[in-house]
This record gives sequence, structure tokens and C-alpha cells, in this order.
Amino acid sequence: MHPSSQPRNQRGGMRHVFLLLAILSAFTTWTPTPTRAAAATEFAARYILPAAYAVTNATTAAPDYQIAGEPAIPASAEVSEGRQRYFTQTAHFLRGAFLEYWETHGATPVLGLPITEPIVEDGLAVQYLERVRLEYHPELTGNAQNKVLLTRLGVTLAEQRGLSFTSIIAGNNTPTSVFFTETGHNLANAFLSYWQRNGGLAVFGYPISEEFVETNAGNGQQYTVQYFERNRFEWHPELPAAFNIQLGLLGVEYARTNGLDPVARIMLPSPLPATDAADLSDDPLLVENVDTDLLPAVQALGRTEQFRWVPGILIENDIKVEFTNIEDEGVGGAFVITRSRSRPYVIVIPERQRGQPIEALASVLAHEATHAYDFINGVQSQRSGCSIEEELRAYKNGLAAWVVLKGEAALADRYKPNTFESNINRSLVGFNNGRTQLGFDIDLDASRAYLSELYGPSCGR
Repeated sequence: MHPSSQPRNQRGGMRHVFLLLAILSAFTTWTPTPTRAAAATEFAARYILPAAYAVTNATTAAPDYQIAGEPAIPASAEVSEGRQRYFTQTAHFLRGAFLEYWETHGATPVLGLPITEPIVEDGLAVQYLERVRLEYHPELTGNAQNKVLLTRLGVTLAEQRGLSFTSIIAGNNTPTSVFFTETGHNLANAFLSYWQRNGGLAVFGYPISEEFVETNAGNGQQYTVQYFERNRFEWHPELPAAFNIQLGLLGVEYARTNGLDPVARIMLPSPLPATDAADLSDDPLLVENVDTDLLPAVQALGRTEQFRWVPGILIENDIKVEFTNIEDEGVGGAFVITRSRSRPYVIVIPERQRGQPIEALASVLAHEATHAYDFINGVQSQRSGCSIEEELRAYKNGLAAWVVLKGEAALADRYKPNTFESNINRSLVGFNNGRTQLGFDIDLDASRAYLSELYGPSCGR
């Protein structure tokens, strides 16, 4: 994953096939699983360290986003129990109750795509989508979907902007217009039709304004809009008739104005029961499975709220974590599947990295633990070979762990050249679009292009 100081390192190709064969042959009891016997490339959850990558901006960039809110803490497993769906557009999941709600309440056109995983804010499990903020209320009765409510973002953002809407004393109810005495506003014509067809009161709430012309902050254009308790309708005459009505990206707008921790944009917490458990970093089973010199790095992850799931998945799936001799300077770690009953899964780190700083090893382990979670829980396909999308998810967690453990300035810090820390940081900066600060936005296509260059043509999408 992270850059090597060795110029002889090559990217991708059959070199990685031979590398994994070498790793597997180093342990006489290890052989690929029957379904993957021909794939010694193993979906080699491996860190490839590119020698050619160079940091072009080693100074601290001007901040493009100020963190003003709470740190991104993963929500409990309860909210995510059930089915899951991954969205390549934003590299985030919808799971369980939130996925069920999304599927039955308008999906992408009405709610947008997920831009975070479920996190905890003010004691409430929430998930940010482009157009809304989902809330999970376990105290409500009924099925899981009935426990999901939408934050009143229309009201909140209108108040933040100083917008004041005067109520009307009375209005007329006609076939094309409805007056709501609850808020003192009319809803008419195309906006009324859209409101009725796409969830009405439950999804959008009551209108809190009349129609008026507003300048769009995103493109500077003026549109006729109407605010509702939970969203904003926009009239776009430049679009085809079927798409004239667009909903505001209030989830994104609120995340920005509310100071959402940028870690929430990249972190992919795993919805395992262990996320609800006490700190497992001193569990005897963990101590037994992890090399003594790697244990502090695993424990450092386990003692953070963001990565408490890592010791959990190691314990629950009997994953060994240890050093082994890997000659290739371009590899920082690997997740290996075996046929051994006593060693079904192993995360290996090159022996030469023994004694390296805890945070550096923890970043690698967060990356490899993500691969372990993806494989064991069926997130990724069971086919053989490398996948850029799988590496993207692992890199996101490696980056999040680096920032969580070392602080906001981790990417901009100076590290001794040609060290493991320096190589890790340079690689993470490359993945972070060359920026030395974690921002609210990350260009995922640019990150995928970086990984494609890093892993070579043998790593597919």
C-alpha cells in the first residue's frame, strides 16, 4: 500500500503472483482454498508500496474544512443488522434498517446516496445521505424500518441561513393546490404533485414557505424553490420535463455547516457485534493470536471507538497476526486464506517491519482487517484476483486509522525520509488526491486511478 524507497520495486503484474506463492509456500500447512487454488494472486489484500510515487506538496495545505462537530464514532450494530448494499459512487454502504427505509422511500432521487456510514451524534445513530440525514430511534415500535426518521433539515438550514417565512392566515384548497393550516402555507401544482407521489408528509414534512426565487449556492443560478420541514424542492426548467423538480442536497449542506468530522467520509466501520462490546484489546484470545510485537498496534486500534471492531473480527474468526519473511520491499502486509483448520486466516507483516512505530503498523493492520472483514462477511466477491474497489475500501480504513491515531496533522507531518512511517504517509497522501490534509471531499475516481497505477493492470475493477 505504501511507497518503498527501493527503486527496484515494480508495480503489479506477475510479480505479485509470485509474491503470494512465496508467502504461501513459506508455511508448509498453508495452501489456497479449493475454490481459489489457481489464484495464488489471492485477492491479495496486500499493501503494495510504490517506489515511484513522490509527494509534490510536503507542506501543510490551507484547510478546506474545519472540524467543529463531534468525532466520527461508529453506530452500534443494531442499526446495521440485515442486508447491505455498497455504492461505488460514494464508496459507502447502506445496511439494515437504513437500507430498508431507502428502498421504500424514494431511493436515490428522493434520499440520495450515502456519504457516511452510520455514526453517533448526540447519542443518536444517524447516517448522512446526499439529500437527508437518517435517524434511528430504537424506542419506536414496529419493524426496523419504522424506527427510521428524517432530520428536519429544511427547518434547520433555513434557520441557519436567517430565512424567515411568514405564515398565511388562510388559503384555498383546489384540485391543484392545498393549504396546510399546520404551518400556514400553500403547496400547489407541480410541487404538490411531486410531494404526493414521493412520500408526502412522512418523507418531506409540511411546507414551511411559499414558493420563492433563491440563488443556488452550488452554481450561482436562480431557481424557484419551496422549503419543507425535511427538504427543499427546486424547479429546474433547463432539465427534461421528467426531471424539472430536484431536491436540495440538504444532507451534504448540513454536514458541511454542522462541522461533520471528515473521518466520517472515509471510515468504513464494520457492523459486527464486537462494535457494541467492551474493549477487547486485552482479551486472552487476542493475545494468543497476535505476535507480541504486533499486539500493541492491534490494541491501539481496539482502544479507539472507530476501530474497536478490529480485535473483534480477529477473535471471532480466529485470525492470526504475525510477522513473516517477505523479501519484496514493495509489500507491507497481506491477508491470506488457508485450508488449515487451526489457521484459517492469517494477516502477515514483513519481518523487516518488526519494531516499527505502532501507528504505522496499525494503519497496515486496519487495511488488512478490512480485507478480512470483506471476505468473511461476503462484502467482496469470492472470485480470485485483485480488485481496485476492494483496495479502495481498505485504503480508506488505513487512512482513517492513520489520522485517528496520529491526529489531524498526520498527513502533513514531517517524517524521516526512507522510513516505514514516511513511506506509509506518502502513499496515503497519494490516495488522498495528493493532499496533506483530510478534507470533506475526496475525489474517488482520482483515488481509484492512483490505486490502478499502484497495483498495475492485473488488478481489476
